Order: sequence, then C-alpha cells, then structure tokens
Amino acid sequence: MQKILLYLITLLVSINAMPQVTDYQNWMASLDDNAFICQLSIPGAHDACCSSFSGMSAIGAAFAGKVQTKSVQQMLPLGVRGFDLRPAVKDGKLTICHGILVTSFDFNTIMQQLCTYLDAHPSEFCVVTMRHEVEADDGDSSFGSKLQTSLASIKDHLVDFRPNLTVGEARGKILFISRDAYDEPMYGGRLVDLRDNQSDINNMLGGHCYGPSSYKCSWWVQGYYQYSDVNDKKNAILAMLTKSSELAGKYTYTWVDNGAAGYKETGTNSACQANAQACNPYLQGLLASGNYNGPVGFVFMDFCCDGDNSGYYGLSLTKELINHNFRYTMSKQGDPIYDADGNLYVAPKGQEMMWEGKILRRASTTQTGPSGWYKPDFDDSEWETVCFPIASNGYDAPYYSLWDGENNSIFIRREFYIDIDPSLDTYKFYVRHDDDYKVYINGKQVDTQTGAISTYRTARIAPARLCVGRNVIAVQAKQFTGAAYFDCGVLCIIDATGIEKIEDVEDSKDLIYNLAGQRLNKLQKGINIVGGRKVLIK
Repeated sequence: MQKILLYLITLLVSINAMPQVTDYQNWMASLDDNAFICQLSIPGAHDACCSSFSGMSAIGAAFAGKVQTKSVQQMLPLGVRGFDLRPAVKDGKLTICHGILVTSFDFNTIMQQLCTYLDAHPSEFCVVTMRHEVEADDGDSSFGSKLQTSLASIKDHLVDFRPNLTVGEARGKILFISRDAYDEPMYGGRLVDLRDNQSDINNMLGGHCYGPSSYKCSWWVQGYYQYSDVNDKKNAILAMLTKSSELAGKYTYTWVDNGAAGYKETGTNSACQANAQACNPYLQGLLASGNYNGPVGFVFMDFCCDGDNSGYYGLSLTKELINHNFRYTMSKQGDPIYDADGNLYVAPKGQEMMWEGKILRRASTTQTGPSGWYKPDFDDSEWETVCFPIASNGYDAPYYSLWDGENNSIFIRREFYIDIDPSLDTYKFYVRHDDDYKVYINGKQVDTQTGAISTYRTARIAPARLCVGRNVIAVQAKQFTGAAYFDCGVLCIIDATGIEKIEDVEDSKDLIYNLAGQRLNKLQKGINIVGGRKVLIK
C-alpha cells in the first residue's frame, strides 16, 4: 500500500512539475530565439479551411470533405500555427478547395488574415504548407502566376526556408512550403520526393525540402491517411514519434510531419470523424506519458480545435503539443558541439552543424583567386554567402548548397574563434573533398590533396598557425568530373592537464567563455574559460 501511495505522490508531483502554457495566443514568446524550428512540436490544421463550403459544394460537404469546424481566424488564438492550404483557380481567383469541393475561403484572404494576426502577435510565426488542388481547377493555366502575385504582395511577411532556420528569424513571419513548382522567384521552400500514404517507417524518411539558398534537408512525413484498420494508423503515428524523439538536441536539421489525419477505407465525414476520435487522443496520451521527450514536428490534424466533449480531442492535442515544447532540450544556434570524447569543435563539421562561409566560383580549374584571397585581412564582403557542406545534386552526404558543373573550382573563406592560448591544446583540421583541395589557415598552407576522398581526412594544425581571437580558413576546391563535395571543420582536443574541476555553476564575477569563444552569463557543463584559465564542469 505504501508503494502505491508513494507512486501516486510521485506521479502527482511530476504532473504538477510539467510546465503549462497559459497564453496560447502568444505561446511562442517563451521559445528561445536561437532554437531551431525543426526541433519544435507544432499543432496544425489538415485541410485548414474545410469548415465551410460554398454553392453546390456545401451539399457534397454534408457527406465528405468537412474536416474542421472552426475557421483559421478562430484557430490562431487557440495556438494553431500550421495550416494546410489547397488552392485552385476558380472563377479567376485562388480558392481553397478539398478535392473538387470548393470552400468559402480564398487563398489571398487567408494569407492576409495570418499577416494581420502576426502583426498583432509578433512573437509568433506560422507555417503554411500548400498543394495545388489540380482536380478543382477551371482549366485555367494561370495558377503559377496567380500564386506568385499573391505571395509577392505579402513578401515582407514571408521568411525563406533554411534547414537551420531559427525561431527568432521567423517571428512575425510566415514560412511558406509548397509541394508544387510555381513561377519564380521562390518564396519559402519547396518539398520534393515525399512518400505518400506509407505505413512503414522506413518508407516515410525519403522526402527533402529546399529553399532559395539551401538544398537537401531531410523532410520525414507520416501521411498514412487511407487504411483498413485504425490501429495501423496509430502504429504509424507511434513509429514516427519514436523516430523523431531521437532528434532532440541533435543537429541533423531534419524536419518532421507526423500527420494525425486519415480515414478507414472511405473518405466520408464519418470516417474522418472516427479517425480524429481515435488518433487525436491517442497522440495526446503518448505525449502526456512523458516517454517521448523530443520533437514531434508538425501535426496536421482534423477537428484540430474541437473540445473533448465532441470526442475529437483536437483542442486538447493542440495544447498538449504546445506544452510538449517545454519538456525537452532543443538544439540551438550557437550551442557548442563536442565529439564523443568531449573535445570541442571550434569550427564544426557540416555533419555536426551546418555552417556558413563565403564563396567565389570560377568557371575552370585553372583560374586563380584574387590576389591575397587566402590572407586573414582579405576583404570578402562581395563574395557569396552559402551554407555548407556544398555538393552536386544527388550526393548522398548531408549538404545544404549546390555546386554544379564540371571542370570548375570554388574559393572558400570561413572564420572561427579561439579564446585561450592555442599552444595549450591540440587542434586538428577535418576535411572531406571531391575533387582536389588546398587549405590555408591564417594565410599559411596547412594541407593539400589531389583526388576525391569519401571519408574525413585530418591534418594537425601547428599552434603557430593559430591565434587567440579570430582565425580564418581559406580553401581552394576543384571539381573535374562526376560528383562534387566539400566540408571542413576544426576540432580542439582538450588537454586535461591543469584543468580545475569544480561543481559550482553559479554566476561568476570573472569573464566567462566557452572554447568556441562565446561569452557566457554563467559557467556551463564542459570546459569554460574563466579569467584565462580552463575550468571543467562535470
């Protein structure tokens, strides 16, 4: 009996300790600006405008197609931040549809409503995923141009997709993600290679998303919407949740869509209602259990704001997803990156964290860079800024920018910082290249190799090549034929000799830095620099 009472007390304490959002209109205000959006759990509305239909479609919606009861304007203050919109050209304008059924809402109006809400609640951002509902078109070929005109009219409210997009960069904005190509220029991002209606987790992981300046970001989709047994749908939700939870605190930049919408055998309203009554509370229960403390990603659900009395548990799941964001540790821009042995990447490899660098492209492998391009004081302000690793289309390794063509070369410059005498530790340069490459650090050549390599090559950096403060990596990489790839990083192998081990992590009067050169407000776990000495917090 005592054990049972102790268990109940422990359970009550843990439940009470769970953070609870009280202001769902502004719930993103509590998120760290530097948190990656791909680490979030975001409630969304599947077929977001399918609460009201016009004309003859209203008759059809009595049997199928009505999967929401509230409008987008009603969903926003309740905390919904993801919206699945499916426009088609009807009567010369972009109208939201569900299959051949026409809703009462047009695309432009909905996007303007989102902009208005974000202006009033600047801590928030919204994500719109769009699919062209071709079967509802009037045979009008102007969809692409109309969409372009619509997006251009609100371009100040749109944010470009990047795999490492952060909360702070998106606040007050809409991240627009399209499943279809449309007239240039691109706004937001574009989905490709998505796996449709898959129940096996291994078949859900092949999608990608790219933006105006980035490519090859994994986009996992659990979109198993048509099934013969609802338990199969539940198993698919669980499989993706188990997989995505493993991403907590990681720098994989993998985005996840774990859809709760679906139906058994037919797409009638009753089948969709039965799915929501089964799957919404099921996912809510999984999250409330505390066994899956990691990102869920986007959860586009039917009846997403309907209360428990309706049996849909849409509002409960929406709130559960929001609160779930504050129960696990997210990876953030600027976090220090360590290897398995606790050594610090002062310049992380792209496999650990996407990095930005300056790049100058040349049309041949024989062309040279500008005079002094490899020196620390060279002015590279006119060079292009891109995300690394960089590769040719289709390369298997992670990459975030394209390096096209054959028989060309690129010149790369990257900065990193050291805040302690480099002679106190050992530094290694890591590189993966396809094809030839040559690297300078602070104007002195460190390494060179001819031909491609498929694993990371290392080269020790002599302490004399490094300095306290700013350091500059300069690389020339050549591409002849076939695939192209480049990534690099610098690892600080920490010398444990003389490190002071302390347990106190309270504020210090001294200036405190980590080995990556970031000023800290207080001591953190790992190696800290306090008054020029190294301090280890276990």
